[in-house]
Amino acid sequence: MKTETFDTKFKGLDEWEDAQILDAMLGAQEAGIAAVRTILPDIEKAAVAAAGRLKKSNGRLIYAEAATPARLGVQDGVELTPTIGLPTARLAYAIAGGEEALLHAVENAEDDIEQAGRDLQAIAPGMHDVCIAVSASGRTPYTVEICRLAREAGALTIGISSNE
Repeated sequence: MKTETFDTKFKGLDEWEDAQILDAMLGAQEAGIAAVRTILPDIEKAAVAAAGRLKKSNGRLIYAEAATPARLGVQDGVELTPTIGLPTARLAYAIAGGEEALLHAVENAEDDIEQAGRDLQAIAPGMHDVCIAVSASGRTPYTVEICRLAREAGALTIGISSNE
């Protein structure tokens, strides 16, 4: 099931019993876990490559996202300093719509590839950096452009998507 399509099995959800809704929510989580299990070798490969690059240098971990993935990425990133001691100088964020988008919807920012270029230019990624690009659909123009440009600059790029 693609993230941008309606799953007909949830038709009439607003009329379901509470227990039925909760069961459906749990079932969706179980399906997500099963999907992740099938790509564990890819996740391991990405994690090992990222850790290797970051351990050998003072490279940065760059989060590139839009909308909800941006909010979650920032939450993840800010916890790296108190949790594992990663200096904040080794973290960077490319967020469609800028910091304002963390608290408010910034419509159409996820489609602005020119802004993606400007945002990444301000970060100036290099060969020691790791860019994690998160897009629920896997095709968000801003996020895909950040990933492409970071790769061109020599950064290790890792894409995370809810779709294949």
